[in-house]
Order: sequence, then C-alpha cells, then structure tokens
Amino acid sequence: MNEFSADEQPLPVDFGERVIELMRRVEAESARLDALEIAEHEEHERLDEERARRARAGALGPDWRAVQQRIDLNQTTLEEVFSGADESPAADALRRSARSNFARLRELWDEQEDGEDEPTPLDLLDQVRTASAAHYQQAAAHIEAVLNERLRREGTL
Repeated sequence: MNEFSADEQPLPVDFGERVIELMRRVEAESARLDALEIAEHEEHERLDEERARRARAGALGPDWRAVQQRIDLNQTTLEEVFSGADESPAADALRRSARSNFARLRELWDEQEDGEDEPTPLDLLDQVRTASAAHYQQAAAHIEAVLNERLRREGTL
C-alpha cells in the first residue's frame, strides 16, 4: 500500500537514502501546510477587516456598530464578545443572534441529510480531518517500521 500520492517516486531501497527521502517528504508536506496556513490567515485577516469596515458603517446593524466601536477603542475583542466575557447589551445581542443563526444552519444541514445524498459541510470537514490524520499516521507508521527494521538488522532491537 502506498502511503503517498501516486506522483511521488518509490522510496529508495537503501536505509539511509530511504530515511532521508521520508524526511524530505515530511518536510515538504510541512512546508506546504505552513504556506496554506499563512494564506488562510491572510484571508481571515482580510475578511475580518472587511467585516469591521462594514460594522463601522452600520451595514451589519446597530449592535455590530456598537461592538466594533468598542473593539476599535480596545475595550473588547471578538473573542470576548462571543465567549460571553463581554456582557454589554450589544455583545449579548450578537451572541443571541449567532446562536440563532447556528441553530438554523444546523437545521438546514439536518434537512439536507434527510433529503439528499450530498454530504453536509460538517460531513466534508470530518472527511478532511480523517484523511489528514490518516495520512500522517501512515507516514509515522512507515518511518517507525523502517527504523525498527534497521534496528532489527543491526541486532539492537
């Protein structure tokens, strides 16, 4: 069973070269994931600034405008608003609205599960998490097996 994508070359037979190639692959995957994380962080920052701009302009309603003013004055943060640490009336209104929106979204996903063969967003997220975890577990198991085989050959295991 191949633990890596089909476009990668087979692992070398020589133990030292095999370990080096496995480490190269792990480092390449790590670098790819780091770059993806940076890009996602930049996109999140861009979207957050757009949300803040709209909130300041009142486009998201008076509660968002009030909360954004308090954020701009360093009196609160979004984390404090949605964790409940910020007990202001506007923050409370945003939490109630968020709970209501999440409940409705969950209802829509449940309806989708009942009526269609298409996976819900939660199903897709679970699939991605499972595939990612499985890939890393396979790579770790393969590295451990190669190292154990080498130690067994050397008689130190």
